[in-house]
This record gives sequence, C-alpha cells and structure tokens, in this order.
Amino acid sequence: MKRLIPIFSILLILITLNACSHDESRVPVSAPTHEALGSETAEANGTVRHMLTNPTGKVEGFIMSDGTQVMCPPNMSEQVMKTISPNDRVSVQGVRENDRVLRASKITNTSTNRFVDIAATPPASEPAVPMRKDIRPPRTAGMKPLTAKGTVRSQIFGKAGELNGVVLSDKSIIHFGPRVLEKSKAQFDIGKSVKASGYGTSGSYGKSLEATSISNY
Repeated sequence: MKRLIPIFSILLILITLNACSHDESRVPVSAPTHEALGSETAEANGTVRHMLTNPTGKVEGFIMSDGTQVMCPPNMSEQVMKTISPNDRVSVQGVRENDRVLRASKITNTSTNRFVDIAATPPASEPAVPMRKDIRPPRTAGMKPLTAKGTVRSQIFGKAGELNGVVLSDKSIIHFGPRVLEKSKAQFDIGKSVKASGYGTSGSYGKSLEATSISNY
C-alpha cells in the first residue's frame, strides 16, 4: 500500500501538468497589430483649383492644383467658404483615405492664416444625399432638375478609391452612383466630353447635380 502512494502521486502530477498544458493551448494568441486602413496622417500644401459641392449645395471639399482631393464634412461648409476660395494657397492636415483622397482635420489659408479646425468641431449628422444607389428623383428640399455639359477637368473619388464624380470645364460637378455609371458606359478620362442630367443645385461655385443619366458626346 505504501508503494502505491508514490505511484499515485506521480500520476496525479502528470495529469495536472497535462491539464495545464491543454488549457494554455486554448489561450488566444494576440494577432500582430497593423495600422488601420485610412489611418495614415498626411499633410498637403498647394493651391485650390476647384471647390467641391454636393448636390444640396454644401461645400464638401476641394481639389488642389496637384490633383489632391481634400474632403471635409458638409456641416463645415460655411466655415470653409469663409476661409478659402479658388486660387488660394492652403495647407491641409488630415488622414489619407487612399492615394487620391485626403480627409481634412485642419485647413489653413497660408495667405491670411485663417483656418478651420475640423477635428475640434463636434460632428453633425447630415441628411444623406439621395440617389447614390438608385436613380429615382430625390426628395431633398432645394434640389431641382438640372443638366450640365462640358469636358472633364478633374475626377472625383470615394473613400475606397472608386470614381464617383467629375468636374467639367464649366465648373459643373457631376456626381454619380454605381448604377448610373454601369448603365451609362461613358468614359470619364480628362478631356472627354460629357453631358448629364439629374437633380441638384446651382450656386456661386457652379452647378452640382446627382446624375440620373450621363453619356459622352
């Protein structure tokens, strides 16, 4: 009986060690961390070429002379308009969404030193601009039937790098969703002639419309 006790103790130790080893194997191993997509901070300096307005007429960004597309919240439209204008020299800090688009956190007019601190402003909910996924007439107040025609001067891109609009030679801004783009089969290379009809607004920066039809001519 005395000889069985050490053997029993050894077996108990072995069982305990095996259980601990088994439990440790189930502990999740932390995956290596990677910088989130769209989290690369960046700065851009240059001249404002085109102001970008959405179909409701609010400024949502601008295109710089080097082609950089700067985006900002539409609820900051008035502050941005008071701070910068086409041909102004600007400095922009923000987050790089892709190789074409910079989401601004601060915009500074380097000639006047006036700036818009977007990061310090609480976000505001904005009504969604209709027709990005459909081609039915919108119900947003203030938008009316519009047409535009001209040659492509600049292209507009979304967060994922997809083409979702163009700026024409008459300063009209044509926005379009994937369904309209697929249906049209139009080409939007710089210099291509484009005509569109849809719904939007017309203001000091020209027309801005969400296209229901678009084609080359």
